[in-house]
Amino acid sequence: MNWSAKKIGIILAAVGLLAAVAQAELPARMQVQVKEGQLRKSPSFLGQIVARLPFGTAVGVVKEQGPWVEVSAGPDQGWLHTSALNSGRGGLSAGGSVGSSATSDEVALAGKGFDRTVEDVFRQQNPSLDFAVIDRMESFLVTPEEMQAFVAQGELAVATGGGE
Repeated sequence: MNWSAKKIGIILAAVGLLAAVAQAELPARMQVQVKEGQLRKSPSFLGQIVARLPFGTAVGVVKEQGPWVEVSAGPDQGWLHTSALNSGRGGLSAGGSVGSSATSDEVALAGKGFDRTVEDVFRQQNPSLDFAVIDRMESFLVTPEEMQAFVAQGELAVATGGGE
């Protein structure tokens, strides 16, 4: 075997080893850590929503692309942003705990939303706030089609990695 063939063999072995290490860093399973994870057809906040996954849904990791992870959840497969996922270790649920350190308030906040108990405490601590305005804001929904129309009408340039 000549020196060029040895170099190619060494390079191929190194590439294979790096690919195995990179794949090993991804957990095989993760969990949705937001109130509702929007599973998208493409790795983009503007990608078509193919399913909505509630907080705590376990997903299988297929691959990673920048800040996006392709996952499978039952019959559905698509992309979730890494900010919507956690490693799934611990399996928190409201009222439960990890050891004895997580309260139901912390679990609700970790889910990126208030539960009724946390909201009641917040209302007691802030009696002068007009919660009707907050409730009205929470009722506003923007469909993906409306978002696409807004982007097109405003001739907005969409950044790579988050909005392609």
